[in-house]
Amino acid sequence: MGEQAILWIFVIGAFSVFCIIPIIMQTWEDIDNKKKPIVTRVAKVLDKRMYQKEDSSIRYYYFTCEFEAPESEYGVTIVGDRVIVLQQGTFSKVERVVGN
Repeated sequence: MGEQAILWIFVIGAFSVFCIIPIIMQTWEDIDNKKKPIVTRVAKVLDKRMYQKEDSSIRYYYFTCEFEAPESEYGVTIVGDRVIVLQQGTFSKVERVVGN
């Protein structure tokens, strides 16, 4: 086997490890999430915060909710809001409850 063939094997292997495998793993997680039941709970927002890295336009919003069961969840909303939290596997969606 020549040096060029070994180089191509290395390049293809590196591409697989850094590009293809993460895509497959994310797809597998998405499929697994779709199989799980959707859990809906009403919660009260206790605290919220925002984080932004320097030299970045991306902002991350987090909030802490109070549930009847002792748990915490994070996301985007206003302190004191009531929200509906939908969970399906590792996927979460938060909807603000208007009028409460």
